[in-house]
Amino acid sequence: MRWWWAVLCCGLHASMAVAQSPAPVRPPTASLRELVDVPTLHVDGRPRAVTAYLGESIDAGRARSLAGAGVDFTAFVVNGQLSSLDERLGALVEAAPRTLVLLRVPQPPPPFREESAATLRRIIRHVLAQPYAGNVVGYQLDVATPSENARREPAMTTAYRRWLARRYGNDVGRLRKAWNLDRATFESVVLPRPDETRAVPTALLDPARHQALLDAALFEAELESEARENLARVVREETRGRAFSIVSYGAMLATPDKRQLALGRLLRSPHVDLVGAPGPVTFARAGSGVSVHAGPARSVALARKLWWTANLGPQPAGVALRDLGLRLATGAAGFWLGTRGVELDPKVLARVNALEERAVHADRRS
Repeated sequence: MRWWWAVLCCGLHASMAVAQSPAPVRPPTASLRELVDVPTLHVDGRPRAVTAYLGESIDAGRARSLAGAGVDFTAFVVNGQLSSLDERLGALVEAAPRTLVLLRVPQPPPPFREESAATLRRIIRHVLAQPYAGNVVGYQLDVATPSENARREPAMTTAYRRWLARRYGNDVGRLRKAWNLDRATFESVVLPRPDETRAVPTALLDPARHQALLDAALFEAELESEARENLARVVREETRGRAFSIVSYGAMLATPDKRQLALGRLLRSPHVDLVGAPGPVTFARAGSGVSVHAGPARSVALARKLWWTANLGPQPAGVALRDLGLRLATGAAGFWLGTRGVELDPKVLARVNALEERAVHADRRS
């Protein structure tokens, strides 16, 4: 065999190998940047309003109708096997090729575990190797609230005792004085039961009488905040800063029993981009004159983060318009949720999206 024929054959084999192994799809770059002094999401350098659809069972047909109406932000829940994710998300992207996808990844309740980070890493690495990687711009980290059974797990009790030891400098005398309890030790304390918390007749706790309850509430708040920040760090590392991360935190504005009181940690974190919570139904009635869940938007913006809220299901027109006005004025992100068989009209979402895209360039500093 002539030498040039050998070289040609080798070249053909190499070309066939390249053809059979397509190059990885380049994912978009999503980041927060200042625009008219307001933190704004940019995708590949283009400022974007975050108006995403959070349908419970979005499919290719729904994605196609949304894209046709100009709504190209879609939240997609990761559940089941990754092969199922590939099939469902692949069909969605095929139907709406320009759709920007926010992957919602359910997470177990705190305390943070390394296996949770490992699972998230596997999911992200798998996504980055798929053809739809070019559509995924962010990850929403849905950390579950600890159930009463989870609060009684040994890992939670151990974490609480270590937290108390740090808080009181490992000085049992300080602990007993603060709690007004001579028998308290770092080795024996446990989180209070729900009935102990409910027995307090007021939401304002007196440190002289309720320091044990205050400590438990602050511990759980910091634990949930820490878990979210650690997961957001995984997103930053695995995507090399190309995808944004969003965490749910701040539900105490709607349901005080959530006790998510450690928002400061997330606002200081370089790994978290969007932080917020679903809007409360209790305070959403028309004529109330208040939208509790939109209150922190400007304060969060001072930390160079973007606050997000979700419109839960069908709402009176007055409530929806009020919340839309607040988002237009503050630059907050808005997610629209179709639920319980009630789907939102793509034409309505298209009008909302057009308004928010125009507002991105407005001066909202006053």
